[in-house]
Amino acid sequence: MAGNLFKSQFLVHWDLDTPITTFGVTDDELADYLNANSKVTYGGGLFQWDLIEKMPRAFGLAWDNNLDGRPYGDYTHYNHPHKVSLYLSHGMPVIISKASAVAPFIEANHLGFTINDIHEADAIVQEIPDDTLAETLAQTARIGRLLREGWFTANALLQAERQLLMSDFNDGGLAL
Repeated sequence: MAGNLFKSQFLVHWDLDTPITTFGVTDDELADYLNANSKVTYGGGLFQWDLIEKMPRAFGLAWDNNLDGRPYGDYTHYNHPHKVSLYLSHGMPVIISKASAVAPFIEANHLGFTINDIHEADAIVQEIPDDTLAETLAQTARIGRLLREGWFTANALLQAERQLLMSDFNDGGLAL
């Protein structure tokens, strides 16, 4: 898991069987709590290129809870977290909330797993059939390549350009 760890206080009490490696913004007190948990490996706050080199090749977790009156968990219902793109661009399947805005995309493209509760992550990591994992990794590798090459951005720009320059064009139902 990478990101602002102040938003991820649940990591302090990480009690899943599956260990987790974390990277991100924190302070000394939170870092001490993370380091005190034997199931958590805190890798520090790293610059982008250093993070890419240090992230283990595993599942990427994008998970937020509501915290101290701040609706971080609710926000994921509307937001597409950049960390999902980070994980996918590096060929890492993701584990995200089933209620998140990006969940339908992840499910439809077999890019990871959507769960209702963080404790469901153990079953996914420990019980995933080899053929399902192989398919997920293959799909993640394909999407990762498209992300790294800027395909989604280029496609969005082409669609915007077509809309602006040819708004009255009738494609006759062709998928352009």
